[in-house]
Amino acid sequence: TEENSLTHGIYMNDIGGNPQYDAAAAKWGAPWRLPSREECEEIIADCTWEWVTIEGVNGYKVTGPNGNHVFFPAAGCMSGSNLITAGENGMYFSYKMCGTYVNFAYGFHFGDDYYELNWLYRCFGRSIRPVLEKK
Repeated sequence: TEENSLTHGIYMNDIGGNPQYDAAAAKWGAPWRLPSREECEEIIADCTWEWVTIEGVNGYKVTGPNGNHVFFPAAGCMSGSNLITAGENGMYFSYKMCGTYVNFAYGFHFGDDYYELNWLYRCFGRSIRPVLEKK
């Protein structure tokens, strides 16, 4: 929530790899991090998205040009202490903050019939999909 967010209203630039703010880096350490804005744009533009149910979990199977795929569960998000839209929507953060609107971060949002890039409100609990830093 806005009340319990340590960074609500604070300007933050790209936080990729900074374990103080990047959840992937904090949990798994380097070279894990949140994806960049460009990586989010690439997965939307260059991959095939298929809505599937795997072991009872709805989400998108996203297949890249090389044939490899990843599953993004429709995990919903947290609003305060309430989980909302689980099984219907997925919202995944990147490490790019919106400089003009300090309370938003870039990422992608999807439902069973759409997927898009968008600015997501930071104080809602959203999913992350860690990536490895490219060498």
